[in-house]
Amino acid sequence: SLEAAARLADDQSGNRQHHQQQYRLLGSRKERLHVSVAESPRGWSVMIRLENVSAKEGEAVALRWWTFAGARGEKAAALAENCAEEACEGTKVAGNAFVSPFTRSDSGAYSLELVLPRRGGGGMSADMADDIAHLAFNPTYVHRREAKPVLSSPSGSLQSFFAVPLGCLSSGTPFPLGAHRQGTWVNLALVSPATSPPKVCFWESTGARDGASFKLELDSTVNRTGDVWHCAVRVPPNITAYAFCLSEVDPANGYKLGERITPDPFGDDMTEVRLQEGEAGSESFRPIFVSLLPPPSAESGTWGAEGEGEDDPEWLSTWEADGPLEHMLSKAVILEMDLRKEAGDGIEAGDIDGEAAGIDIFEAVESAAMEFEDSGVTALAVRGLLNEDTLTGVTPSQSGALGSTEIKRLVSRLHQMDLELILEVDCLKLLSATRAAHLNEGPAVQALKESLRFLVSEYHLDGFCFLHAEKLTHGEFDTVLDRPRVVEDLCSDPTLQSTKLIAVPFGNHLLPREGLRGFPHWGKWMELNSRFTEDMQALYEGGSEVDLTRVSMRLTGSADLFQQWENGSFHLFAERSPCHGLNSASFAFGRSGGGVLQGTPAD
Repeated sequence: SLEAAARLADDQSGNRQHHQQQYRLLGSRKERLHVSVAESPRGWSVMIRLENVSAKEGEAVALRWWTFAGARGEKAAALAENCAEEACEGTKVAGNAFVSPFTRSDSGAYSLELVLPRRGGGGMSADMADDIAHLAFNPTYVHRREAKPVLSSPSGSLQSFFAVPLGCLSSGTPFPLGAHRQGTWVNLALVSPATSPPKVCFWESTGARDGASFKLELDSTVNRTGDVWHCAVRVPPNITAYAFCLSEVDPANGYKLGERITPDPFGDDMTEVRLQEGEAGSESFRPIFVSLLPPPSAESGTWGAEGEGEDDPEWLSTWEADGPLEHMLSKAVILEMDLRKEAGDGIEAGDIDGEAAGIDIFEAVESAAMEFEDSGVTALAVRGLLNEDTLTGVTPSQSGALGSTEIKRLVSRLHQMDLELILEVDCLKLLSATRAAHLNEGPAVQALKESLRFLVSEYHLDGFCFLHAEKLTHGEFDTVLDRPRVVEDLCSDPTLQSTKLIAVPFGNHLLPREGLRGFPHWGKWMELNSRFTEDMQALYEGGSEVDLTRVSMRLTGSADLFQQWENGSFHLFAERSPCHGLNSASFAFGRSGGGVLQGTPAD
């Protein structure tokens, strides 16, 4: 019912840029509305064209309209009667609204133009009290067959009127996901299957405000395409951070339980703000992470951190030529590091912990890389570089630099040491970030693929290690899928062909066919060899149940994991060789959060 697009065009007469918004809307009785909003010298020019109208001959077709401020009409923005009359010839007052007549063309279509004042210059004030933010309307006519006056409303929507934004907010575009800036406008796109419209919260650059500077609630009729919510916002210069306010819904009965502020899953950099808890005037504050808006760069029109790389010209000059190292699987020796800053989540891998040691997490990874540079380690698998409430948000650096800049610098230096960087992600956190019931439903698959593509293309990562990987094989109601969509799509994605994909399931019994053939792989996925840990643990613990045959098989390549015994010989499972298995080499008593994973030798 909606196709929306926004574009920038040059005003040939005035030699200046103006923002034009176009909407296609569908009415409850199949009426088609084409709405175009553009800046004019007098304010906003709104052209409305109405087609496919079953109006009774001889009866007038009119537009009942009114204006309001705020995100969705929480503040009235009534026009003076003389301003309304100037908006369109023949306009009359009808209660709390105005009625303007349509003009019928020879083709049978109806059209009219409204010229509305800017009421604030089209910019966005902090409270938006004096700015006209939306135009709301209902086409009204006498229906030909029903022979009674009707008000057309949006088709398939609970909203009783149409509404299009003016000035500070437009529909935007559904792609690319995340926040992308063009001039003073920022396009925001969020994948969310929720039916309740999300709100976009904005903060000033100080980062110390008790609450958001202002909020905008999106409209399902103009700000949604499929499962993507999108808008374009004209952002004041002092606004640098944003987040989404999403409704928490009881999955059992659909009741709204509350709202939760979350950073953009596709945001780049993060910052911390304080939210006041309790009643107004309370001294209790709760810190939360929010996303940073893309900062404007120099006058070249490109976007990035101002002064990025000025103190490291060598790193910046080699970044464009950098890319994944693509080390051989059979030679892989991976050091795991968990650098999350939550209490109790740190590890003891060389006592490297960003918070405990009081050093920056990016410095912690680099110091570990320097320590293990000549030890035979080929890659670092790190957890904590990304904010786990998002899909692509980088953890802020303690040095004050942008996290996106620091992770690029880190990847460049690791690649100079011939070390790969693999990000560890938890599939349980991915479920929360995507707000999906399972990772094989359409919006979750789309969000996960887009996020991994972005991380590889933007940061040149060498691979991803998925903890609780059994969630990648589960469908609705935790049904185990023999051919999970998301696993196969990640294998076939061309952007991810040069990256390593590692599955670390919680247990083989949660995989298809209870793990008989391992994790679904399509000849690409690597998998943690849990049988190695189990059998070596039994050996070290001793006892009468030690099976030395299984121990010897673990030490010679775990042939039973990748091959089956048939007619007196082993046969490979689906052409996956033993080099796709990783053994826990530094410990055997379960997977703790840090250690060394070593590739299974082919011989």
